Amino acid sequence: MAKPVASPGMKATSVRLHDRFEILYDVPLADLRSPTAQAFDVEDTRSVGGNFFALIADPTLPPRGQELGILRMMKHEAILTPIDFGPVDGVQDNRRCLALICERPAGGRLVAGNDQVITPWSDDEIIRRLIEPVFPGLKALSTENTTHRSIRPSNILFRDAARRHAMLGDCFTAPTAFDQPVAYETIENAMAMPTGRGVGTVSDDLYALGVTALHLLIGRSPGGGLKGDALIEEKIRRGSYAALCGEHRIPTILYELLRGLLVDDPAERWGIREIDLWLQGRRMAPKSPPSPPRASRPIELNGEQVFTARSAARALVRMGEQSIHILRGHTLEVWLQRTLGHKLSSDNFAIAVADVDDTNGAAGVHDARLLARVAMALDPTAPIRYRGLAVQPEGLGCALAVVMAQRGDLRPLAEILLGRLPQFWFRSQPLQKIDHPVLLIEFDRLRRLLEDHRPGLGIERLVYDANPLLHCLSPLIERDYVDQLNDLLPALERAVAGGMVDSMVVDRHIAAFAANRSKTLDDQVLSALGEADPATRLLGQIYLLALIQAQCGPATLPALAQLLGKQAKPVIERYRSRQTRARLEGQLAAVIAEGSLTRLVHLLDDLSERQADAQRYAQAGHQYSRAEAGLEKIEFERGQIGEGSKDMGALIAAAVSTVVGGIAIAMSLYHFGYL
Repeated sequence: MAKPVASPGMKATSVRLHDRFEILYDVPLADLRSPTAQAFDVEDTRSVGGNFFALIADPTLPPRGQELGILRMMKHEAILTPIDFGPVDGVQDNRRCLALICERPAGGRLVAGNDQVITPWSDDEIIRRLIEPVFPGLKALSTENTTHRSIRPSNILFRDAARRHAMLGDCFTAPTAFDQPVAYETIENAMAMPTGRGVGTVSDDLYALGVTALHLLIGRSPGGGLKGDALIEEKIRRGSYAALCGEHRIPTILYELLRGLLVDDPAERWGIREIDLWLQGRRMAPKSPPSPPRASRPIELNGEQVFTARSAARALVRMGEQSIHILRGHTLEVWLQRTLGHKLSSDNFAIAVADVDDTNGAAGVHDARLLARVAMALDPTAPIRYRGLAVQPEGLGCALAVVMAQRGDLRPLAEILLGRLPQFWFRSQPLQKIDHPVLLIEFDRLRRLLEDHRPGLGIERLVYDANPLLHCLSPLIERDYVDQLNDLLPALERAVAGGMVDSMVVDRHIAAFAANRSKTLDDQVLSALGEADPATRLLGQIYLLALIQAQCGPATLPALAQLLGKQAKPVIERYRSRQTRARLEGQLAAVIAEGSLTRLVHLLDDLSERQADAQRYAQAGHQYSRAEAGLEKIEFERGQIGEGSKDMGALIAAAVSTVVGGIAIAMSLYHFGYL
């Protein structure tokens, strides 16, 4: 295929990734696009016979981090996996995006949308064309301790033209489970907002696989037409299996599978082992999980009759601030202890309200924190619900990244961390897992990071730590999609050369991104960036950028060197010696012309030069002190001479007066004849 050529003045119709894959923007693939990623044909310039396509991700959404690397290494035929990825010029002007190259499935997509009505599949087709081809991929993901979290009919592809072998589609261009409809998520994950559902477990994937099989069996989206919160309520009331199947008759061969996969209790839900045995022909009766404790008499919350702890939590969350008087009273506590009679719920409630006298933070923040803690106490497996937000603890970092990228309000999410709500969530879980202590330590670290407001730390650093593949969100270079440290300085150089930067080069995002990506960055450099003294702050910027240049290149950065060098006067003026200042100013132009920030920082902040200048200044100060002491002695002696002169003058004057007086008397006597 020949490479498309753009007409003069028009945007290029193709872009190349890593000097190999030519992404053809004039050949869109509508049947392979994802809800958050456009799809285009790809030409491999290094080999013949390959059939590839590219997904261009939405740059405002963070891609999955460690999972993307794992999927690339797996290359499993049951899962769409990227064979290469990196930033390229996007379809939109002046915006770079993440491009992911994948092998093109020959059979296309199962359905265009999850609401599409199809001809129902037979139970045999579901097993042969969906379960058997896809299940090995889920086993491989489980072995790698990662998840897919995007299993739904509209994300099922066929790797063969005959459409006999299904495969799982894109799960890496958007946050985990971002595009999943409520029907395909467990009750707890469905409660969370799409950006905060977290990585989850293989059990969540198996639940989604069960709903997908049910969709194919009945020919339409399960749930009887219910959507969103209404479907969640129906799942809570009747259980997922009954709420999703409704009145549909399930064939015997699939009954065991669907009952096992759609159990709401993760501990009772079928896992990899059970499905493996089922595919081998062993038939097992799925356990029916016990119903949650139900009170003999309801409690009325906001006009709603509530019988269970989970329903009470949902009602209180819907009430918002109006529920605070209930939480501070005794009615709910008495109902939990005496009517519901569930000791775990009443004990958790007592722990949740134990900080009722805590005065840390404003009254509104404290009330919101109290409500969130009580909701977790009554419904421990539900997400953290705080001020209209609902996030799983492991989805908090992703939610922060999305809000930050879209310039939203970060305060509620930050307050979740500052209020130690994730820690309370883990301690409230009825089933403690082996990784919970590690996660508790990690959330304590993130909280301390959030409270450190120095550049390179704070909420910006937290976001990059929690999202390993997130590109730098600095307004100076955000459109360049800088996701690797070695791309940072070239992007800044272009921004400066383009006139987008006139003074401050290193903002909080650049400092945090560099600190996250570089393991050799000195903490003192970050501290210098926050100093009030302009000279120290400028040196901190030059040091940080010089360290990156030394580590990653490029060799010359003329625009950056020129901009930073022009601001160097306060740094030079720190030297005491006029000769040193004059010499540095004379050498500055030549160093700027080299474009080396390392040379620039050595010129402006050479340790031996500073020590010599300080030594010469100390010597000059000593000499000045000695001279000043000599002048004071002279002045003292001059004063002493003055006083002696006055006394001698008086004596001489008296003697002269005596002599003159005697002569005058003698002359008078002579004149009048007395002599």
